[in-house]
Parts: sequence; C-alpha cells; structure tokens
Amino acid sequence: MELALIPNQECKSVIDNIIDNIYLGNFQSHKNFNGSIINLSDYDYIINDKYNLLRINISDSRDANENIAQYFIKCIDFIETNKYDNILIHCNEGVSRSVTIVLAILIKKYKYDLKTAIEFVKSKRTHPTAPKRHFLKQLLSFTKT
Repeated sequence: MELALIPNQECKSVIDNIIDNIYLGNFQSHKNFNGSIINLSDYDYIINDKYNLLRINISDSRDANENIAQYFIKCIDFIETNKYDNILIHCNEGVSRSVTIVLAILIKKYKYDLKTAIEFVKSKRTHPTAPKRHFLKQLLSFTKT
C-alpha cells in the first residue's frame, strides 16, 4: 500500500496579498490563515467554523481537457459572499490552479485583461506564477464573456 504524502511537508508557507482581501498561497499557507479559503489542492482538511471553505476538486495535470473554467463563477461568488473576510486561494504549490482562479477574479471583478492580470499577479508574488497552457486558454475565452 502506497501512502500519499501531504505536499510541501518541508516547504515553508508561501502567501501573498494580491489585491484587497485576496491572498494567494501554497498548501502550507492554510495552516495559519485566518479567513475563508478556496482549496484547489489535492487534499481535504477542516478549518475553524468562523470561516467558510470552498473545496474545488480539480487536477493539476497536463490534460488539456481539464476544465477549470467551470469553477470561475463559483469562486467569484464565494469571494463576494465572504467579502468581509480575508480570502486565501491555494492549491498544492500555489503556481497554476490557484493562480488561474485569481486571474479569473481579476478579469471579472476588476475588469483586467488577461495580460495585465498576469503582470499584476507576478508583481505581487514572492513565488512563481505559471498557469498551465490549457488554463490560460480557458482564461482567454473567459475574457470574452
């Protein structure tokens, strides 16, 4: 039997304030975060009852059929519902899935175009920003809606 290890066991928490009350991080960042959370990692956990948790189960594979766009509006609605909380958006590494969701929020809520959104997020990060190519294509389509 093979045991799955929690990601970043030896990695430090990475968390960056992107805009307003929206934070972007890796898996470890949820442990000391006080606020609502969008969890796009491969792992489940429970948070303090004071805050809300949205669990999105999406793979970080290179499979071009992986549809992250189906969760854009759900995540934007979650942010609106929890607008008085700090909100952490994270996946395992904080590089692709969570970045893609933050970009969708910047596009829809703040009216950024995709290029400006990417540059803005990169300027706020202490960690790499590299959404998968098929996620970027979905974001490009999202800018046209």
